[in-house]
Amino acid sequence: MQAPAYNHSFDTVATLSKVVFSSYNGKDRLILPIKNLLWVQAQENYVQFCWEDGDRVHSTLLRNTFATIKKQLPDNFVQTHRSFMVNLRHLRHLNKRVVGFELKVGNSQKVIPVSKSYAKPIADMIRNEMPHLRP
Repeated sequence: MQAPAYNHSFDTVATLSKVVFSSYNGKDRLILPIKNLLWVQAQENYVQFCWEDGDRVHSTLLRNTFATIKKQLPDNFVQTHRSFMVNLRHLRHLNKRVVGFELKVGNSQKVIPVSKSYAKPIADMIRNEMPHLRP
């Protein structure tokens, strides 16, 4: 499987005020400003959402597919692993690993993996858009 080539421009990212994520059956909803969303992670039949509200970090699960949620996210969210997407606007730290690297976003303590198949396009994007982070 080959990772997609990312072609993002952070200057032209649409700014959505709030986005509504719904559970598969529509009974549960998560409404939040998209700019506050840090990352999403697939967890079997659920998707975990992590977002900031001021200095506090929150997390919740919704029963839905990762593919469905991916379609709702704007361009500044990139897939780093088969089960993770991150908001690069909140990228604050990256570490190289033997294969790929890992990221930290916002105030979240979660270490987010970047798999080998996604490493090169993400590293290129970070190099171009965020040279201070040096992958």
